[in-house]
Amino acid sequence: MVPTVAANCVSSGPVPRATFDRLTGEPLRLHGSMVLDDHPDAEGELLAAVRKQVGPAVPVVATLDLHAHVNLKTAQALGLTIPQSILLRADEVIR
Repeated sequence: MVPTVAANCVSSGPVPRATFDRLTGEPLRLHGSMVLDDHPDAEGELLAAVRKQVGPAVPVVATLDLHAHVNLKTAQALGLTIPQSILLRADEVIR
């Protein structure tokens, strides 16, 4: 894979929807707690859009910081199952 765009940022406030809508690509190096100005789960939404675009046969990889939100939409887009023991300890589970 050859990335076509590379971007980096630090934790901050909500991301404007117009900026978010221009993001695509895989593999994705994500923070794990991005919030949009109109949606609480930016990474889950981005990964679902990538999965829809590339289909189920193409691997999609995302790295997240260890303090990332436990996010079921993100897990589903990556084909992961979050163990119940993790879900029970989470401060927040995003569905």
